[in-house]
Amino acid sequence: MVEYCCERCDKVFKKKYNYTKHLNRKNPCKKIVTDKKIKCDVCGVNFTTEYNLKRHIDSVCMKESSKDKLIEKLINMISNNMNFNNGIINNNTTNIETQNITNNQQNINLVAFGEEDLSFISDKVCEWFLDRGFKSVPHLIEYVHFNKKYPQFHNIYLPNLRQNVIVFFDNDKWKTKNKNEVIEQLINDKLGFLTDKFEELQDNLKDSAKRKFGRFLNEHNSNNKVNEKLKDDIKLILYNGRNLPNKKLNY
Repeated sequence: MVEYCCERCDKVFKKKYNYTKHLNRKNPCKKIVTDKKIKCDVCGVNFTTEYNLKRHIDSVCMKESSKDKLIEKLINMISNNMNFNNGIINNNTTNIETQNITNNQQNINLVAFGEEDLSFISDKVCEWFLDRGFKSVPHLIEYVHFNKKYPQFHNIYLPNLRQNVIVFFDNDKWKTKNKNEVIEQLINDKLGFLTDKFEELQDNLKDSAKRKFGRFLNEHNSNNKVNEKLKDDIKLILYNGRNLPNKKLNY
């Protein structure tokens, strides 16, 4: 989809008519002046606006670099945006049952990948996830599999962005499998959980959550770019959390 960006105020328009009307207004928009350097981490080129940087990455660097290389170079920048609002999450999270975990960290029983019981996630936390829209599934994956409060679910990680395998825990041992297959399973499992909650919590959801998650469901089923971005976000989470699982457990 073509977008039109005002070079003065950095406002983006989806329709050329609105863009032209904005430029021809009687009182010109206020020019944004900033000392902040907006730099492409891939090629080092500087830009005046975030919009120009995004357009550059999508149209230039994305074509010149492999997707995995670009992801690796942008890990630190993107991962900062994936951090949870811990205050919101922690205040609304109920305690998980201690059936498979003891206070002794050396005696943790890892749960097999795909067999996680998500009933410990409160409705309030689910409402927060649903309000994240396109980021709801990545946030849920991070919250379940890389949450230090629930080490029994540290059962999956991506050892290398360039390799085509993911490591996961199953039948009391660590195994490897095709990266894309496992990510598809992760998406299906977590999206299924959130979709059920979306229907169950309709009366309690904010309008923004209904709108954002509803749009995500529609785009997920029909937009390949949305699905590719979703997979890239998940790869980052699995890679950034690779040191959290204890590979010596349950051998």
